[in-house]
Amino acid sequence: TEADRMAAESAAIGWWEEYYRQIDALPGFDPAAILRKAVEGRPAGPALIDQLAKLESEGLTVRRGKIRRIVLVSTRFVTPTTAEVVVCGADDDAFIYTNTGAVESEGLARLFILNVLERGRNGWSMADYGSTKSSELGKPCD
Repeated sequence: TEADRMAAESAAIGWWEEYYRQIDALPGFDPAAILRKAVEGRPAGPALIDQLAKLESEGLTVRRGKIRRIVLVSTRFVTPTTAEVVVCGADDDAFIYTNTGAVESEGLARLFILNVLERGRNGWSMADYGSTKSSELGKPCD
C-alpha cells in the first residue's frame, strides 16, 4: 500500500539520519540507538555498530561540513513484508584523527545505498544494506 511504501522509505531515511547522529557523537556513539532501528539477528545493526566502533578505535571524530543529504532514489517491494529502498547519501564532512589532527575524507562525496527493510510488529526496520557502486567524489545526490 501507499502507507507501507511511505513507512519503509521513512525507515530507510531514518536509519541514515541515525547514522549521522552517531557519527557526530564519536567517540561516544550509542549502539542501542542503532539496534532499535535494526531487525534483530540480521546484519544491519551489527555491521553499522562495527563500522562506528572501528572509527572510534582509530581515534576519529567528524568535522561536520555544510552538506548532508539523504535522497530517496527508488523503492521496490520484494514481498509484502520486505522492501528494497535505494537512497543517495552525500556529505562534505571530514574525519579528524584526534591524536594528530590529520584530516581524512574531506570534501563532497556521494554514495548510493541499497537498503533492505523488513516489516515487523513495530513497523519497518533495517535488515541489511550495502553500496550499489563506489563512492563518488565531488558529486551531490541531485
